[in-house]
Amino acid sequence: MAAITLRERFARAEGDPFQLLLAPGQTLDVTLQTVEERKAMSVRYECFSLWFLLPAEVHLPQAVYRLMHEGDCWDLLMTPTRPDETGRQGLEAIFHREKESALQTV
Repeated sequence: MAAITLRERFARAEGDPFQLLLAPGQTLDVTLQTVEERKAMSVRYECFSLWFLLPAEVHLPQAVYRLMHEGDCWDLLMTPTRPDETGRQGLEAIFHREKESALQTV
């Protein structure tokens, strides 16, 4: 079985709840709405964005948040986005990194 990429892993989790660690012992449930392919600087790199929808009436600043899902966690710089059509704010994280296959051949 071939290993899946990080982007594919997130794509499989679209619509799932994730947790943001706001402070020790304080988490916030957010929903992964969209995984979008972006333009990478070369074929050795992958670029994609994650867009998370926050609960109603919650507004968070740009910051590095610990994102958790099914036992995994990532520390990500997340930036607030325009509210969606219902008025709920989102947070976006953008990944631009060397592809896993390129890392294995170095």
